[in-house]
Amino acid sequence: MNYETLFNNIQTYAQTNEPTFVANIPFFVEQAETRIYNSVQIPSLRKNVTGSLSSGNQYLTLPFDWLSTYSVAVIDSNNNYNYLINKDVNFIREAYPNNGSTSWTLPKYYAIFGSSTLNVNELTAIVGPTPDSAYGVELHYFYYPVSIVQGVISTLSASFTAGTLYSPGLYQNIPLIGGSGSGATCDILVNGSGNVSTVTLENGGSFYQAGDV
Repeated sequence: MNYETLFNNIQTYAQTNEPTFVANIPFFVEQAETRIYNSVQIPSLRKNVTGSLSSGNQYLTLPFDWLSTYSVAVIDSNNNYNYLINKDVNFIREAYPNNGSTSWTLPKYYAIFGSSTLNVNELTAIVGPTPDSAYGVELHYFYYPVSIVQGVISTLSASFTAGTLYSPGLYQNIPLIGGSGSGATCDILVNGSGNVSTVTLENGGSFYQAGDV
């Protein structure tokens, strides 16, 4: 089942084409996805990424799609993997305060610190003790996959050719063609003069890409 089929099934089950409900179906689907991913740790939704710690810096930026940590390893100069133990931030703050280079050494623990001050969607981790060198890091983590609700058209351009000699009336759910996605439809209103007066997005479809016409 793809998103377009799911979208239509939800409308059929709810037995409504009410515009506000239809417009919120993508939101409902995304919230359901988030609930599933937060409740079930699906083995296939794991990733490995590598990075580095810098000397004197306790903080490590987590990937944008991070959901939860499976393991964190610090790689020393002998290429040994030293797996860190998960702790609370207050434990690391109290046990390993950053009091200068004399206290810096190979990290043993990590904790999820919270959002970056510059980007609330970017989480960071804190390690302790503070690293004394530029160690490599390997993070094995559960991630949020790309939502099935992707490439949805949110708005239509206000520019269109009005045309002539069309039969007046409202034409609903007219398929939009072109681009890389599918499922987008619009309502077209033809005025008494036989010209198209408005084009209103009805269904944003899915899997379109930026720049599609």
